[in-house]
Amino acid sequence: MAETKFSKSQLCTCERFARYRDILSAFLKEDKSYGIAETEKIINDFLGSGKEEK
Repeated sequence: MAETKFSKSQLCTCERFARYRDILSAFLKEDKSYGIAETEKIINDFLGSGKEEK
């Protein structure tokens, strides 16, 4: 079964990702749909980008 996909607008306005709205607004494309796992990966990649490799 295929994962449900959501538009940038839907993801930016949903309660689940409310605290990451700025990140999603910057990184998601208007003409693409995203699954929850893909959206969470985008957020985690951004938040982890400032960490140093050990």
